[in-house]
Amino acid sequence: MRQHVALGMLVVLALVGCRSPATPAAPSAAGATAATAVPVGETRAANPQPMVIRVAHAGVTPGVAAVWLAVDLGLDRQYGLQIDLRQTRSAALSQAALLSGEIDYAWTGLGPTLGARSGGSPVVFLGATDTRAASELVTQPAITAPEQLRGATIGVHSLGGPPHLRTLSALKRFGLNPDRDRVTILVTGDEPTTAAALQEGAIDAAPLSYASALRLKEQGYHSWDLGALGVPDILGIVSLPATAHGQPEATLRLLRAVAAGQAYLKAGATDPAARERAAAVVAQRMRTSEVEPILRHLDQTRERIPLDLWVDLDDARELQASMGGFEPAILQIPLEDVLDLSFRDQLAAEGFFARLGAR
Repeated sequence: MRQHVALGMLVVLALVGCRSPATPAAPSAAGATAATAVPVGETRAANPQPMVIRVAHAGVTPGVAAVWLAVDLGLDRQYGLQIDLRQTRSAALSQAALLSGEIDYAWTGLGPTLGARSGGSPVVFLGATDTRAASELVTQPAITAPEQLRGATIGVHSLGGPPHLRTLSALKRFGLNPDRDRVTILVTGDEPTTAAALQEGAIDAAPLSYASALRLKEQGYHSWDLGALGVPDILGIVSLPATAHGQPEATLRLLRAVAAGQAYLKAGATDPAARERAAAVVAQRMRTSEVEPILRHLDQTRERIPLDLWVDLDDARELQASMGGFEPAILQIPLEDVLDLSFRDQLAAEGFFARLGAR
């Protein structure tokens, strides 16, 4: 299927670096109290020398929260791990970094993972931090009905990346077809850059996190809640089989640390200090002083994030079908080969997630 896809990048993409921003300062005394008062994991690992692993992410959204919390609150250290966190410009570059050996693991979407698979990479998806789109399709104020998206230009982070797939799923639910209805998908870069493009009128719409959407809605922009529409969005940890199974203890420790980050986010429902600290970490990583929109985002997504990192096969099939619309070879990939939940299953069998949720 032919799709109207514009590959031109906005000039402001030059502002996006290859590495992550400087690690935020250590938690304040109040933040540290919240981090230790909410039990988020099991007994600290006995090994005084943590295993060092390199993990990358492309998105700069609240969706990365569990990974950021694992690093910035020292949850990785609780499991004898030290995460060297990096940022890439796109999900495709994260996949390339895995293949080149520059990183060991990546936080990304199932979509980019399927794309890498179709290109010959053996990458596997190990566990999910999100399974529903924690975002809204934000449009210019004049666009208030789905049919007005015909002929529109929609900005996304990268082709085949999670925001792109959210857009395709949303259009399908609206009864729209990108090719037939002349919907142009334009690569505009990370979320801050894409939001700026929308404000400048360079695009008509964009899938943005709840935090970014809130700020724009206050300025009169329209939006549809993609999570409420049931749009799947499977995000989580991926790696090469040789890496994941070649260092199984490191893989298990990473999944424990990420799940602990999920538990910390969920603890915010009853612990105000944990709620505030989680939002502060995310705000600092996103380089924004506006914490209230991030609090709103975390509150909206807290209940539905999977503490046990589970992936629903039906959701995975819908994402695969969306990608198959513009990359037919992806439809031939057996999902059972891509979803390697063996480490997640081991943790579940050990009762790790049950203990984590009970604390």
